[in-house]
Amino acid sequence: MSRPSVLAVVCDPARLRRVATIAFAAGFSLRQIEDVFEVLLPAGRGPDHSTIGRGVADEAKLAGQVLVPLDDASAKKLLNLALGEIFSEGDRPRSGSSR
Repeated sequence: MSRPSVLAVVCDPARLRRVATIAFAAGFSLRQIEDVFEVLLPAGRGPDHSTIGRGVADEAKLAGQVLVPLDDASAKKLLNLALGEIFSEGDRPRSGSSR
């Protein structure tokens, strides 16, 4: 499936990497992302499968650095919530403001 070049999208490599990362996070496979680029970009101008994969992996490493402190900060609260659910048999205590 190809489009005439007048309808093709022009993007720099950084923007293509961002689009690929967002698509991957939304559940697209690397092959599906490659297919989307094939439709949207001029013939032969899209990144290949391995380039897409490396870009997505690099962005995932960056995201992981952000998630570590968030995981640490939320772990205790989640543990308390889980224990509360287990020991109260799923009947969460209600605060006065929720009635």
